[in-house]
Amino acid sequence: MIAFLLWPSVVWWASGITKETLVLGSAEALVALLLSGLYRPSAWFRWRGLGKWLLLLGLAWLHVRLRYFFALPLLGSLLALAGVVWAERRGWLRARWRGQGLALLGGLALVGALVVAVGGEPVSKVFVTSQLWKNYVHGLATSTGRPHLMYAGLHPTVSSMARYFPLGAAQTLARPWLGESAVPRYVGAGLENLLLLGLLVLAAIAVARGRAGRLPSALVLALLLYCVVLAGLIGLSTPNLGTLLRYRTVLLPWLLWLLLQNDYARQILRRLGLGG
Repeated sequence: MIAFLLWPSVVWWASGITKETLVLGSAEALVALLLSGLYRPSAWFRWRGLGKWLLLLGLAWLHVRLRYFFALPLLGSLLALAGVVWAERRGWLRARWRGQGLALLGGLALVGALVVAVGGEPVSKVFVTSQLWKNYVHGLATSTGRPHLMYAGLHPTVSSMARYFPLGAAQTLARPWLGESAVPRYVGAGLENLLLLGLLVLAAIAVARGRAGRLPSALVLALLLYCVVLAGLIGLSTPNLGTLLRYRTVLLPWLLWLLLQNDYARQILRRLGLGG
């Protein structure tokens, strides 16, 4: 509930009739429907004929049409997740983090290769790189005199984008820093980022101590992979911090949902009267 309904920036950017609202809503419906089939197969038998498949395809189509750079990482992660769950049920894969993580990466790479092979120019490396670069240059031009991201050595090549990808992902989650600007919305975002950093540290401690929570490991890894990939794409292509804060609304609920699943976070939420 906190991740999707109470986090300040998510409420701010996704509470009206905006593109972010539609992107996030279609993603939530798509994930909910798919997870009900993967982890509660009996729920699918209540559907008639091709209804469930048509709804899944319709939601996927809508998500792609709304913002396909955001949709591709999610769809790829979900397809890889479905493959891992299927392989686990067949006894081909054990329910362990390392094996499932490698399987997810392999599945995502396979999905990506197939998409590039059949998708043509809109998903080619040259097109994607050029679009990221074009958005980055435009964002810089419109951010003069305001806090923004800048990558001094970034070039419109695959190798350069890959080199700056981790930094882009980190800055998507950490900027603006607290104190970077006195503008109220940036101060609020800085405070929110400080809390987000605290939750990341708490989750890392919980994982290290074996208190990660009860979500299936494959699901956690798939959503985490989606969040990292999308954060990197946003960070590379969106130097304007105002736009970045709006775009990251699409991934924040999923990341927060994961961060609040560990035992320590759940204890804190119960003390605050926000957890069951």
